[in-house]
Amino acid sequence: MDATVTVEQLAEVLREPHGPLLRQVLQTCGQERTTAIVTKTLTCEVKGGMVTKNGTRRRTPGGVFFQLVTERTTLHDLGIGLCIPREECGRPLWGGLHSSATPS
Repeated sequence: MDATVTVEQLAEVLREPHGPLLRQVLQTCGQERTTAIVTKTLTCEVKGGMVTKNGTRRRTPGGVFFQLVTERTTLHDLGIGLCIPREECGRPLWGGLHSSATPS
């Protein structure tokens, strides 16, 4: 990918139709962190992918990406999304606030 990643590029690479969620990740995490997570996603895909939490099916590339984002993203106490390691804050981005937005 180019140095500047767009939502459209993310959608194409990840085969992910949820542009607004990709836009949120890109705005929250920034170019560098988002690119690093995409790289980890593609590496995971090459190694066989990732199954869903209940183990019944393989995640889509977009699902892998959102799972990795969830593992690496937290909310600031004021509700401002920050892309920092979870252990530094402890509250995941996709936590109980918007349960319908939880990626699969």
